[in-house]
Amino acid sequence: MMKTFQRIMRILKLISENFLGLTFTEINEIVDLPKSSLSQLLDILLEYKILKLDDYTNKYSLGIYFWELASQNVGNVTINQMIEASYPYLEEFKNKYDQTIQMSFLEGNDVIYIAKVMSKYPIQLTSQVGSRLPAYTTGMGKVLLAHLTEEQILDLYPSESLKPYTENTITSRKELIDKIQKIYSEGYAIDMGEYTSEISCIAVPVFGFYGYPIAAISVSMLGEDRLMEEKDFWLNALSKYAKKLSNIFGSIKPIDNDTEWEMKQ
Repeated sequence: MMKTFQRIMRILKLISENFLGLTFTEINEIVDLPKSSLSQLLDILLEYKILKLDDYTNKYSLGIYFWELASQNVGNVTINQMIEASYPYLEEFKNKYDQTIQMSFLEGNDVIYIAKVMSKYPIQLTSQVGSRLPAYTTGMGKVLLAHLTEEQILDLYPSESLKPYTENTITSRKELIDKIQKIYSEGYAIDMGEYTSEISCIAVPVFGFYGYPIAAISVSMLGEDRLMEEKDFWLNALSKYAKKLSNIFGSIKPIDNDTEWEMKQ
């Protein structure tokens, strides 16, 4: 029993140190176990949703259940703790500005919505708490992608083409990299009806203990014109609350990003 436990811990430690996941072969080369034994252990971890397997890349990575329990990626803040700590500030934002505010985190190449506080007269949004949307189609997703390295982006998006959802959706990896380079520099992201037509949003990151973004918050509104007219106002409002949230999650100063955004030939 102890030997099995030690093997599982080696596998989990290895995968937790490789954010984008590892294939069966890559895991086997490092842990050096009989293939049948490794397969059995991985199947158990998948069954309990401690790990997940990407059908496209065939890579194993940490599942949400394990992320909640062990908080490997958010500086010892679990999702439940993040929600509980954030809600008073999100409610305060909604009451002050009468505007729906949402919160999500990056999981692979998707964003998962973990909090949503609605105004008295909310617009109809596709996103709901627990829903998962492609990161490159949302403001919160893009502002979180902007803090990854070029290598991570290329790994998340191995194909040059990206699926369009509306006429405004980013449809190529090169365009995405160009956009998130600018987003990183400016510190915020805008979604101009890129997943749902007519719905625009502005988003900013929330930083954790290590100065790395652990989540993002955003406000949405109908139409591009209103967003552009009110962009500075909402950017200022969101940034104030993102700073409050970052402070409660232990961030002192966002980390520097030394990534050089150059497309690999």
